[in-house]
Amino acid sequence: MTTLAAKKPAFLVALDCSQAELVTARASGGGPDAPGFSVLCADAGALPLRPQSFDLVLCLGVMPHVRRTGRLRALREMRRVTTRWVIVEYCHTEGMSFLWQRLRQRLGLPARFPRNHLSSREIEGEFRRAGLGIRGFARVGGMFSRTWVVLAEAPSPDWMKH
Repeated sequence: MTTLAAKKPAFLVALDCSQAELVTARASGGGPDAPGFSVLCADAGALPLRPQSFDLVLCLGVMPHVRRTGRLRALREMRRVTTRWVIVEYCHTEGMSFLWQRLRQRLGLPARFPRNHLSSREIEGEFRRAGLGIRGFARVGGMFSRTWVVLAEAPSPDWMKH
């Protein structure tokens, strides 16, 4: 069995809705002439890509800034363009930092509860509505982490034919 880390991608596409971020991505990817590397300025909720054109879709640093309907559109698009795997970073409400804010609130102290932080149950619901099954959560950071990386799997490659 080959692990994902052992595979070298045939091609890599960096996508962002900001042209400035794409310039940075291109520079960090080996330059504009790097083989198999391209950049695309587009909206994650309307990907200009063919169905099942990637083995893996990786989305980091985006979902904490997107409202629910936008997250669902983006997840559905990721599902559409992958043959199997989707890895997405989400902010959650189940870490020590949220427990600390709840304690501050109960003590009458100022508390901050950022938007777009979801419980694991809410995250699972969004992925299920997008047609993705969650295979695991990985905490990013220590006990006070507010971020999870979610590994999800699309149904078999024949799902688009139905």
